[in-house]
Amino acid sequence: MSLSWARGSKDEAQEWSFGQHEPDWSSAELHFLMATRAGYWAGFHNLGQMYRHGFGVRHDPELAFHFILRAVELISDEELDASMDALRRLFELDWGNEEDRAFASALLDTDCGETAGPEAVKFKSDT
Repeated sequence: MSLSWARGSKDEAQEWSFGQHEPDWSSAELHFLMATRAGYWAGFHNLGQMYRHGFGVRHDPELAFHFILRAVELISDEELDASMDALRRLFELDWGNEEDRAFASALLDTDCGETAGPEAVKFKSDT
């Protein structure tokens, strides 16, 4: 199963279109959790999107923020834009717990809307 919101877009009604069939969200969640255990950024990113939008799980702003933040920690430069954009949006919505928001603020340059990037901060996993 392959689901990714990195390049997804919402239609004008602000609802996601999945085509003819609704995805098997419980299988998606299981596979994304397995990906997180293996350290893959996309598993964290996609779980964050599931919790952000309530796709097959309860809508949970704190978990959404947590998973997106973990994706940003693990992501390579060429994959960074999608997760940083999602993190910026969640940050602007005031989602996440205090510790995650403090760390995210170091990643985001909220004054000019530019991304600080992974080279600009020391990640939690580096300590």
